[in-house]
Amino acid sequence: TEAPGAGAAQKDGDEGPTLRAQDAFKCLVEILQKIEKHDQSKFFHDPVSEDVAPNYFQVIAQPMDFFTVRKKLGERAYKTWRDFSSDLELICTNAMTYNQKRSRVHKAAGHLQRSLRKILRDNELEGRR
Repeated sequence: TEAPGAGAAQKDGDEGPTLRAQDAFKCLVEILQKIEKHDQSKFFHDPVSEDVAPNYFQVIAQPMDFFTVRKKLGERAYKTWRDFSSDLELICTNAMTYNQKRSRVHKAAGHLQRSLRKILRDNELEGRR
């Protein structure tokens, strides 16, 4: 008896859809880990609160952070590569929209955006599987 969600490889080497989905999930987790390493200050690790960013939710319509991306990954909420990469981009654009250009957070978001675009570009074929 197989556990729910555990796909087995089929005879002709064709993997079942569940196994492919698990491989894709692992790939996205690895991509996220690579990107998170570029957030050394941990500015983007957790959801923003009004305590640290007054009026944030009046300026930013769709907040995003690495914790939320990781949670959505765990819930298998990403159905496409575009959904995944858009949320990662959103982390940066939100930070650059809310924070002044010369601020540490804005500069860190610009650095993160350049890094994540390179990582996404380098891993896109693997991530789209």
